[in-house]
Amino acid sequence: MDVRTTMRGLVVAGLVGAVGLVGVASASAVMPGQMPATPGGVVTVSVPAAPGTGPVNLRKGTRAKVSVHGLRVRSGPGAHRHIRGQVYKGDRVKVLKSARVKGGQTWSKVVITKATRGGLPKGSKGWVTDTYLY
Repeated sequence: MDVRTTMRGLVVAGLVGAVGLVGVASASAVMPGQMPATPGGVVTVSVPAAPGTGPVNLRKGTRAKVSVHGLRVRSGPGAHRHIRGQVYKGDRVKVLKSARVKGGQTWSKVVITKATRGGLPKGSKGWVTDTYLY
């Protein structure tokens, strides 16, 4: 096998892997190009080390923080549910209950404890994936 064939294989594998990762990330969090810039024009991106690194069992009454900018708050558990708004890194939520969906991802129904930059007023309820809560 020559160097060109090897390099072509690596590039194709990298593109396929990257497309898969973008698809997963876009299901629950805003992609960097969609985030509003700060007044200085800087966009901050924060990503957890790996999916599933959030707490395993967020129990009812647990207070948690959001670990990413633009985490979508949905009408029910699952990425296919209607988006009600967004929460941002450092926003606090209170867990009301949790549910595991087909495929194994865990979602928590939360109540917003303070109005968010994503347009959700204090007291709003919705579902977020546990992956981005700590």
